[in-house]
Amino acid sequence: MVFYIFFKGKYCVDYTIDSHTIKTNTISERWGMTEEYEKFSTNLDAAILWPTIDGNFIYFFKNDSFIRFDQKLNALDAGPIIISSDNEGWRGLTFKNIQAAVSVDTDLLGSHRDSSGGNSKVCNGTCGTNDTGKYCFQLPHSIRFGLIAYTNTNIPQTVKVYIDDLLVDTLTSTSKGQNNLMATKAYTSGTGKICIEIEGDGKPCKLRYLDNIFDGNPGTAIISAENGTNSHYNDSVVFLNWPLT
Repeated sequence: MVFYIFFKGKYCVDYTIDSHTIKTNTISERWGMTEEYEKFSTNLDAAILWPTIDGNFIYFFKNDSFIRFDQKLNALDAGPIIISSDNEGWRGLTFKNIQAAVSVDTDLLGSHRDSSGGNSKVCNGTCGTNDTGKYCFQLPHSIRFGLIAYTNTNIPQTVKVYIDDLLVDTLTSTSKGQNNLMATKAYTSGTGKICIEIEGDGKPCKLRYLDNIFDGNPGTAIISAENGTNSHYNDSVVFLNWPLT
C-alpha cells in the first residue's frame, strides 16, 4: 500500500493512492508527539522519509531542531536534536526553518545496463551509467546552484567539483556507515559547464546519473556512486539544484 501524508497546522492527512481515500488526524495523535516532542505537533517546517538498510525513518523539522520516528518501532526514538549537530544531526545544514525536504531513491536513478553494456533510456531528461567516475553536464550561463552530498559506506569517499573546466572544490567523507552528510554547498558558474567526479578509496566509482535540464528552467541533477559490485549506487550521492537566488 502506498500513501502520502500532508501536514497543515496541527493536522495531518493520510492519502491512500490505491483507494483514493483520506484519513485525518492530529499530528500529536498520529505520531505520539507529547511531552518533549509537543512543539512538533503543530506548524511543522518539513518532514522527510529516509529509507535505510535497517528500515525507514521519518524526520520532522521545526525551527532549528528535528525529531525522528522509527517505523519499525512505530515510535519516536530520537530528538529533539539541533539540525546542524556534528554528532547526531545533519552536519553542515546550518539554516533554520527548513521549507521543504525530499528523500532521493537512488535505485530509481538512471537505468539498468543492457546486455551490451549500454544504457536503456527509461527517464525524462538525461540519465544513464558510466564507469569513468566522472559526469559532466551543461547548465545555463551565469548560474548559481546548490549541492548536497552524502555517503552510505565505510569506504572513504571523495567528490571533486569542476566548474568552468576548473577544479574548485574537493569534498571528503569523514564518517562511516549510513546517511552521513558530506557537504551542503553553493557555487556560481559563468559558462554553466559542471563536472562531478567521485572516487572510493582513491579509485573511480561506477556512476548512475539523472538530470532534467530543460531550456534553462529550474532543474536538478543527481549523481550516485557504486564502489563495489552490488549495483546499489548509493555509496555516495550528489544532488544539485538550480537556480539559487
